[in-house]
Amino acid sequence: MYEVLSHDYRTTTPYRGSRVAIIGAGFSGIDIGLQVADVAKEVLLFGKQEQQQHGFPANLRQIDEKVVKITTKGVLTIHEEREVDHIIISTGYHCSYPFLPEGLVEVVGAGRVVQPLYQHFVHRHYPTSLFFPGLNFIAALFTAFNSQALYGLSLVEGKADVPSEPEMDAWEGRQLSRLGQRPFRHYHMLANDQWDYYDELQRK
Repeated sequence: MYEVLSHDYRTTTPYRGSRVAIIGAGFSGIDIGLQVADVAKEVLLFGKQEQQQHGFPANLRQIDEKVVKITTKGVLTIHEEREVDHIIISTGYHCSYPFLPEGLVEVVGAGRVVQPLYQHFVHRHYPTSLFFPGLNFIAALFTAFNSQALYGLSLVEGKADVPSEPEMDAWEGRQLSRLGQRPFRHYHMLANDQWDYYDELQRK
């Protein structure tokens, strides 16, 4: 049995005729699952996300169970052990910036939230020179990248006003209020609020 992280996945060739388990049913897990299903005997997509099986090929099944252990034969859920030949782990990522001076940024929220940032990407203490675009998810990402790049460029060139501390505090307060009861790791998630976010950046 062979394991690989989705980050290292490149081709479907190793999975031809195999039974494959994909741990994580987010966008990357689904994309990889659909590709692997073209050549694999069976693909099991493990994840607690809303069932996405409509339109899946017959040999790709989403299983609404948490994998509690990887065994010598496959994967173990709370109900049973399932034998597979390959495992692809697609459970997300942790932000890390080892090349930056210690204390410049703080990564919290299970490794998914970077602070202190204004508008999800502008460093509060260096608003004209240090940016972290692309942290957002569940969004039209290229639109997000473009909106952030244009606003960042405006700050660098002095065409946009540098936000004041009260303005940045107010934005953070609104963001925390919008987060509501969701886990803090969802801080950078845009979802239904993304269009208001893009509009706000463009107005600046």
